[in-house]
Amino acid sequence: MWAGLAFVLNAAEVTEADWSDKDVPSVGPLLGYRIEFNEKWDLSIGGGYGVWLGVDKDVEVLGVKNDTGSPLIDFSIGYSF
Repeated sequence: MWAGLAFVLNAAEVTEADWSDKDVPSVGPLLGYRIEFNEKWDLSIGGGYGVWLGVDKDVEVLGVKNDTGSPLIDFSIGYSF
């Protein structure tokens, strides 16, 4: 098992009050599991929930309010040198 904190720069595109779009980062906790295949190779699978930073949750576009976060998923294959 492992735990971590993720910071995702390209997390989401949200709408501002003036109908312009902006990209916002996400930050959130992750929990996961690492499987070792041998001394060199491993597989990591994890998930969590990230909050989008700088999102105005009160802005409505066509009656739908901005989301303020999303699930985070980690899937990686590692190799040790």
